[in-house]
Amino acid sequence: MSMQFASTSSDKKGVLVSVGVPTFNRPDGLRRTLNQILAQTHENLEVIVSDNASEDIEVERVANEFAVKDKRVQYIRQPRNIGAMANFKYVLQHAGGEYFMWAADDDEWSPAFVETCLAASISGESVGCKFDTLFRASGRRDSNPMPELDPSFGVLSNLRGFLACMQPSLIYGLHRKSSLEFLHHLPPFDFIDCYLVIRQIVSSGFRTVQDVLYVAGVDAPVYEIKYADEHTKKFDYATFFLRTALLFPFAKGMTLKEKRSAIGLLWETMCGLIKHHESCADPRKILISQIRQRWFRVLAPWRFA
Repeated sequence: MSMQFASTSSDKKGVLVSVGVPTFNRPDGLRRTLNQILAQTHENLEVIVSDNASEDIEVERVANEFAVKDKRVQYIRQPRNIGAMANFKYVLQHAGGEYFMWAADDDEWSPAFVETCLAASISGESVGCKFDTLFRASGRRDSNPMPELDPSFGVLSNLRGFLACMQPSLIYGLHRKSSLEFLHHLPPFDFIDCYLVIRQIVSSGFRTVQDVLYVAGVDAPVYEIKYADEHTKKFDYATFFLRTALLFPFAKGMTLKEKRSAIGLLWETMCGLIKHHESCADPRKILISQIRQRWFRVLAPWRFA
């Protein structure tokens, strides 16, 4: 584990960490995930496996195998497919630990991942580690840039750092479970993972550890973009922008001037994001158009009542 936090790790051996494993049709991946999670140096774990009605019967066999030999593993099979986000919420809802993390069935972890993150959560802030991306089809392993986040830097500084280097995989860090309760009432939308990280930065704080202790796995030959609306396969930028912007006026760790700066940084980031994905000359038009459409949908029932 990182020597920076080694002195505090012994104080947290008794802390229960819940690990939520949403899984679907990946028996080999599930086996790899459970092997690596159960091999963590921090042993006080509960592991909640939620099988999203997999058609592959091997998923249930693998999960039951681990549940029998290790009492820390709980296996639940959903009677029907409830969707990916609902499955992520399910494992969170049924977690009983003080801290919580999601563990995907296509990712990998160093044995010291949980212990390091737990030790680094000095004041209860969320913690994420630097990570690589492994493309299993080709065996290629890429390093990823990581924002340097630390609660001592201040909220605006951390927002600036994350918005300059948005890493959605930071949601796969370690969080105090109570700080994630808002997620139960949150509908799915594009870039929701980035919203979660920003919300943690603003509310409970976020720290990054610059040791590579996590690998994001990609089983497909190339990374496939995930859309909230799989039918249109188009990004809704406005929902993420509006929800995120509404976090800043209520942030306790920023002055009024800093809150205005945060909204300006978010606007610039959104324009860059749209320009990247849409290859357009003026991304502002797309964002403004989507914002207008969204407000029209919200206000329309009152206009025509």
